[in-house]
Amino acid sequence: MPLPSRLKGQGAGTNAPALLDADGSVLLLVDLQSRLLEAMPAGRQPALRRRLGILATAAGHLGIPVIATRQSVQSLGPLDEGLAKVLPADTPVFDKTSFSCGRVPGILQAIGRRRRSVIIGGVEAHICVLQTAFDLVPLGFSVSVVADAICSRFDTDSEHALHRLRQAHIGLPTTESVVYEWLRDASHPGFRDILALVR
Repeated sequence: MPLPSRLKGQGAGTNAPALLDADGSVLLLVDLQSRLLEAMPAGRQPALRRRLGILATAAGHLGIPVIATRQSVQSLGPLDEGLAKVLPADTPVFDKTSFSCGRVPGILQAIGRRRRSVIIGGVEAHICVLQTAFDLVPLGFSVSVVADAICSRFDTDSEHALHRLRQAHIGLPTTESVVYEWLRDASHPGFRDILALVR
């Protein structure tokens, strides 16, 4: 049974607990550049890349807008080639020097007024991801940081970032939680495509 319109997006702007709604979501993938990803702990890189790819591909299947960023591109280079291939064709890519995506007007415009739930993955957890999340909440967005699709060069920084995000009541779903909340029902026409991604 569909939710009454007054309950759709409940918690938006307050970060009150609520399931993610595909119709109201935007996926924001922060600084998916090879040089940054390759600086992450070697043992974490394969899973991180896989989960970021799942999020991007699932969003594409479900018609959820995706936004990608590149930090200090002259120094850190282009998007990772493998991840760039799985981004939906219409994904805007924003170059920035600000650590927070929330300080880039073009990114805020790309999120748009209808989409109030921002799901964030990328690197580094304690710098660009955290600062973005902290800047978006006061702007009225409901923010979720995908706990297993973020990383820092050092585990202590990742752990500290997760602690601060939790203290700020920012949602910390996992990759599978996100995609299954977007689906909501095994009868969804995109279910088999998503199932193939996460198996």
